[in-house]
Amino acid sequence: MRRGEVDKGFDFRAGCHRFESGFNQRTDQYSADDHDSDESQSDGGLQSPSSLTESPSCEPLQTRNQKRREMLALHLVSDLIGVMNLANGQLKTSIALAPPLRIKVNVEARKQLYTAEKKSKYKGLNLLTRRQNKTQQTAMDRLLYEIAVRTQHKAKTLEFEAKNLSDTVDHLRDENRALKRLQRTQKREIHEKHDFVDMANLSLKGFRRDVRFSEENCVGAQANTRKKTKKVMRLENERKKLEKLLQLDSKLPSLEELELKIENASRELEKKDEKLEVLQTKLEAQDRRINQEQQKEKKRSVKLQHEIEETVTECHDLTTRIKVAERKIHKTNIYSRKRGPPTQALPAITWYPPSDEQSASNKVQKWLNKHPENST
Repeated sequence: MRRGEVDKGFDFRAGCHRFESGFNQRTDQYSADDHDSDESQSDGGLQSPSSLTESPSCEPLQTRNQKRREMLALHLVSDLIGVMNLANGQLKTSIALAPPLRIKVNVEARKQLYTAEKKSKYKGLNLLTRRQNKTQQTAMDRLLYEIAVRTQHKAKTLEFEAKNLSDTVDHLRDENRALKRLQRTQKREIHEKHDFVDMANLSLKGFRRDVRFSEENCVGAQANTRKKTKKVMRLENERKKLEKLLQLDSKLPSLEELELKIENASRELEKKDEKLEVLQTKLEAQDRRINQEQQKEKKRSVKLQHEIEETVTECHDLTTRIKVAERKIHKTNIYSRKRGPPTQALPAITWYPPSDEQSASNKVQKWLNKHPENST
């Protein structure tokens, strides 16, 4: 806010004018009401103090005047409190230019005025009521004077605060200007530093480009050196081989000796090949013989298995026949019935004749007789 401006929320001049106009309006209204009441009393004629005190209209008049004074005081206090609250809450630094609220109270003039009014209005009242009204009027004047003094003191304190605030505003304005100057200088320095950083970045990009180019060239040179080193190593190996051959050439025998050695070695190889062929034929013949024997053994094992199965079936048939014969004998035996409880049948006992009396009717025995080497 600029210096000399008043806050839009509260106009101090308007508040003071409002307070003074309200005060004047209320005092005029109450004085008119008092004048009407005096006229009504004067129309009725003067009466003695005793008759005025005893009259029924005197007491309502006193209470009405007292209520009017109390209402006037309450209105004044409410207006002053409203002005003070607005000034405390919304008054800014511009209050130093606004004129303070100055209510001049002439106590002596007011006392003379009130005494004259009291003499004209309350001639018929008794001394007690006059004293009460006088004390009430002096209390009212004292209240108004106290309110005016406090208001003036509040205005002075607000002026002092406004002056301090204006000083602080000036100091802050100067500080703000200094900060703005500092900001401009810092911006200039920052801009220069940004330019320096941009130049450094450009130079750094150039250096990086040169480094990349040199690295590529270095890689190519390293590849060429590796190829050349490999070629040199290969030529060195060939040179060493040729040197060894030259050394061997000086130590080698003559061609005739070498031809004889080759012929002898070829003859030995031919003999070994013939031996290998003979051994190969023997091995093949042995394999064929082994295969034939294996096939014969397989056939024999199959035939023996078949004969074993036939003998097992024959044994089962014989055992069943023997059991049937035993049952028949048991049924036809008369003595076995007369005796006690029947005994259990004994199991069938296979009987074989002696080996010298046996005939070669069994197929297994026949085969064993034919192949005595297998039985052992």
